This record gives sequence, structure tokens and C-alpha cells, in this order.
Amino acid sequence: LQWWVGNDPDHPARRVWSLSEVFVGGLLHDLPICLLAHVTPELFDRFKARIAELRHDSIARVLRQRKGLPTSPVSRHLLMMGPPGVGKTVSARVIAHIFCGLGLLRRPDVYETRRDKLIGRHVGDTENNTLEQLETGLGATVFIDEFGDLIHTGYGSGDPYGQAIISTLVPFMENHRDDMVVIAAGYPMASQRVLAANDGLRGRFATLIEYTSYNPDQLIAIMEGIAAKDGDTFAPDALLSLRESFAQYYNAQITSSEGDVIRVIDGLGNGRFVRTVVEKAQLNRNSRIVSSLGLSGADLSDPDFGTDLDADMLTLLTAEDVHYGHQQALPPEMRTNGARASDWLRESEERRRTQTQ
Repeated sequence: LQWWVGNDPDHPARRVWSLSEVFVGGLLHDLPICLLAHVTPELFDRFKARIAELRHDSIARVLRQRKGLPTSPVSRHLLMMGPPGVGKTVSARVIAHIFCGLGLLRRPDVYETRRDKLIGRHVGDTENNTLEQLETGLGATVFIDEFGDLIHTGYGSGDPYGQAIISTLVPFMENHRDDMVVIAAGYPMASQRVLAANDGLRGRFATLIEYTSYNPDQLIAIMEGIAAKDGDTFAPDALLSLRESFAQYYNAQITSSEGDVIRVIDGLGNGRFVRTVVEKAQLNRNSRIVSSLGLSGADLSDPDFGTDLDADMLTLLTAEDVHYGHQQALPPEMRTNGARASDWLRESEERRRTQTQ
């Protein structure tokens, strides 16, 4: 692109180059930072490659338009399939900024919604709520979380509220495909069931990005990345006990009514869970240091306060800190009986399904 534009500052493609360089190139370069809390290196590489494809396709289409070449409108709506806490929401925000940087969207805003925000007292209210949410997202991105819950199976003659959402969504996605992006996210089989509820819905999503649960090694790697970003390190024995627990959370699983395999680590939140573990461990470390040194009543207005402290003391996370963080990040029911992990997952999924009906 730089070669094709040459040195002509007034060339019509110059804006594409500058936006791509400043916004898109910068975002792709900084992706490890903004996705650090949620994704593994393997997922990051797949995500970056897929986003690069979308970026290149969008640039080529803009160039074709400016040369007067035929360029059919294309849908940029995306479907993200995977469990919670693996980076789908933050990925959607990155994509929105990339499309805005390319000039394909007017705003980088992401408007998040789900079934319980769209359902009204009556079917007509549901249609109006859905339309209002979509109209708010014109020129930007609408992110539909828990996509697999849009259609419920508990109705004898079909779900009229879910069908009202889908019936409003499908034509809007088609009629405004050049002025908005809809990104839906949910479990694979549940999402497939929703797609099957309307013949036109599946074809509205041009791109599929798949995510998977994080195994123990990946969870540990994410924890180490979060800590490193904050300038912290773990003591050599600090993470040993976590591997066994993480293996249990990864291996314990149930199968949903749609056929999705849901692991305990999915119920806990994958990347969100280990971020909480680190944050609570840091909290315990800080409290431990201040208390052990008798600094609770320290005068922070003194500019020399703390200059003689060992920096390693302030950055090291011990096994005690990690144990505290782990326990605090768990639901109360699992803190005293980790063997109940599968039962807890089954009960929490049943509660979630009840709440969304």
C-alpha cells in the first residue's frame, strides 16, 4: 500500500494508509496488552491472523471503490463461539476499533446486550427493545452476549420472545451491513441451535472465531503474564498447588441440554478467574507487608518514606498470597469443598438458565 500510494500526499488512498498505520497497526501491535488478562499465546496468534484477514479485505475493498471498480457490499458481522472468560468481549472491542480505524465504522463504541435486556412484557415490547438497541448501534458495534440463550426450549409451541428478537435482528443486520457490525458470542452448540431457528440468520454472520477453555498450563501462563505486567513475580513454590486445582477445574465437566461441554473453569470464568486470583494475591501481599513492618499508620506525605525498603519485598507473591487469592476468587460453596466442583457447576448452570427464562 505504501508503494502503491507513493509520495503523493493528496492521493485518495493516503487516508487509508494513515488510519491503518495509526489505529489498526497500533492496535495489532498492542494486542498482547489489551488481551493479556484473557487469552493464551495460541489464541492470540489465531485471533491476530483472522483480524489481519479482515483488515486486508477491508483495505482492498476501499481501494477498489476509489478506483471505480465494482465492489459489492459485504457483511462484517461476526460469531464468536466459546466459553466465558476467554477474551470474546475484549476481542469485540478490538475489532470495533480496527473497523473504525479503517473508516468502515463511524464510531468505535461497542453496545453490549443479551436476552434479558431485550425481553419486554409482551412480544411487541421485545421487538421494540431489540430495534431500539440496534438503532443505537448504527455506525458502531452491537455485541450480543450469551447468544445461545436468545431462543429458549421451554415453550411448547416455540419461544415467541426469542423469535421476536431474531425476526427483528435478521433484516436489520442485512439492511445496515455497511453501517454497523453485530458480534454475537456464546457456546457452540447453543449458538448453532439459535442459528437453526431462522433460515436467514446463519448467512448474516460472515466470520466465525472459535475459542476454547484454558487448560492448567495456559491458566498459569496467563497469571504469570498479568503479574509481569504489574512488575510482580511469583516465588518458586507459589504456583505449585494451583496446578492440581486447575487440573480439577479443567477436567470436571457437565454436558448442557444443547450438547455443549461446560467445564468448571468455564463456570469460574477462565481468564477472568485467574485475574481475580492474582488481584486478591496482590491484595494479601500488600496487607502482609504493611502489617509486618508496622506501617499501618505511616505518614505518606513524607517524600522519603519507603525509600529504604527492598523492592523485591513489594513485588514478590508467595504461596501464602496465592492461596489467599485462590480461595477469595472461588465461589463460597467451593472454598471448603473443592470436590463439589461438578455439583456447583451443575447448580450454577441451572440457576443461570432459570434466570434467563
